[in-house]
Amino acid sequence: MHSRWFLVCAVIVAVLLVGVPLFLHFEAQSSPGSPVQLSAVEIRSNQGSDLSSINDFHENSIAGPQRINESDYRLTVTGLTMTIRVLTYQDILADHQHYVKVVTLNCGEGWSVKLLWEGVLVRDVIREAGVDPRANTVLFTAHDTYTTSFPLSYIMNNDILMAYKMNNVTLPAERGYPFELVADNKWGYKWIKWIEKIELIDNPDYRGYWEQRGYSNSGNLNGSYFTFELENPESGDYNAGTQRISSEFTINHKLSGGINLSMQKGDVSRDQTIFLSNDLCHCPCCYLPGFWLHDRFSGWKS
Repeated sequence: MHSRWFLVCAVIVAVLLVGVPLFLHFEAQSSPGSPVQLSAVEIRSNQGSDLSSINDFHENSIAGPQRINESDYRLTVTGLTMTIRVLTYQDILADHQHYVKVVTLNCGEGWSVKLLWEGVLVRDVIREAGVDPRANTVLFTAHDTYTTSFPLSYIMNNDILMAYKMNNVTLPAERGYPFELVADNKWGYKWIKWIEKIELIDNPDYRGYWEQRGYSNSGNLNGSYFTFELENPESGDYNAGTQRISSEFTINHKLSGGINLSMQKGDVSRDQTIFLSNDLCHCPCCYLPGFWLHDRFSGWKS
């Protein structure tokens, strides 16, 4: 009797010693634990609309791609604010609502990309610092010292993103990691990358890196990104029906590095729009079928 009881106990112990570890092993295999981070996959369509590739960009930054470590990154919101705020990358992502939208970036070099951008609203970041009533302009500064500015109303009244993803992929260094500005309805040079400082100022005439070199301060897509000075237009035939003057003229525009842009022979309308064929443009970085005259025009035939 005792030997039989001993045998039963031994069998039970053996089952426990072998069965419990096996059960725990298979339970661990079947139960979800901490997620394993996989590489993001780029998406190429959104709601039935094709998207460009994140590789369709041309590298044209002033100092090459900037390599920024997340642990070192700080965004400073300063200037005419109620308080100065210094935010880490995770502060920005964790403490703000995220948004996505499809926006096309148009570069003055003649190429464009249509992408799905994901980011936070710049106005949300600014509001946390508080806006001094004297502020009327938002100045952005990048890690490579590049600058550009916008009217405060443009930033606060529009859904302007500070993006950290494109097409579901975290921004690569070449595209501005940690953050690139998605400047709706603006030429590409207004889409500042590697943003490190947002400063509120009271100078609406502030001109950023390319703006100091003759680019339009507004950067609006419905106008040229250049500002011009028209010199010595020759009189031509004026057609009252089309409000257009056919004339020969020269536009001189001095670009950075002392490059002179000269164009001749085109059509100029009384609304000060200059229409030029592409072969008349000798600037290595422009591809525009028409230009908007921002500065002055003189010498109209009466």
